[in-house]
Amino acid sequence: MMLPDGSVPPEEDLIRAADASKTTKRIISSGWGIPHSPEQIKDLPSVAPKLNAEKVLQNVKDLEHTIVHNGFFLDYWTSKPTNMTPMTLIVDSANKAAAVPGDGNTPIAFTHTTDVAKFVAALIEADKWEAHSTIVGDKVSWNEFVKLAEDAQGSKFNIAYDSVQDLKNGKVTELPGHVHAYQFIPKEILQGMSCTFGLWFAGGAFDLTPSPLASSIQTLKVKEALEYK
Repeated sequence: MMLPDGSVPPEEDLIRAADASKTTKRIISSGWGIPHSPEQIKDLPSVAPKLNAEKVLQNVKDLEHTIVHNGFFLDYWTSKPTNMTPMTLIVDSANKAAAVPGDGNTPIAFTHTTDVAKFVAALIEADKWEAHSTIVGDKVSWNEFVKLAEDAQGSKFNIAYDSVQDLKNGKVTELPGHVHAYQFIPKEILQGMSCTFGLWFAGGAFDLTPSPLASSIQTLKVKEALEYK
C-alpha cells in the first residue's frame, strides 16, 4: 500500500494490529531475501524497516510468526515467466558479459519466485513455524554461474572481476545491460546498488542453509533456468 506522500506504512503497525486481533494467529513478515544485520542498515534503505519489523515480532504476545528467506531471485537470469521487473546484475547473459564480485568462489543461494510460492504454501500447512524459514532453489558460486551461462549460450563471456576493495570504494564494472537501465534508474544509484550486492555476495551473506521443510519442494536449478526456452 502506498500513502499519498509516496511512503510505505511501516510493517510494525501491521504486526501490532495482527497481534491485537482476536482472529489472526500467524503472520509472515516481509523478508524475501537474506537475514540482515544492523551493520547492513547503511548499505540499503530496505534493511532498516525489515529489522524494525523483526524487533516488533520478538515482542508479540499471541502471534506465531516467521520471516522467509530465499537468497536472490533466480528470475532475473531466465526466460521462464515471471512478474519480476528485469534487472541486470553480475551476469549479463544477453550481452555475454559478467562483472564478478571478489574472487567469485563464494556460494550464492538462488530461488525462482514460483518455488518461493510453493514453499510459502507448504509453510502455511505446517503445524509449527520457526522464527526464520529458508528455501534455497540452488546454490552455486558466481564462477560456476558464469560457466553455466557460457555453456547455455555456447560461447565465452567477457568476464571482469571487481575486488572487494574496489566495491567498497564504489567502483564496479559497468555491464552493457546497465546502460539501457539508466533511463529508469540513475547511474549512481544502480552502481551503488551493484556495489552493495557485490559486497554481500563476496562476504557470504547469500550462503544460506535451507529449512528442513524446503527439502520436499522440487526447485528450478540455475542450469535449467539459464537453458529455459
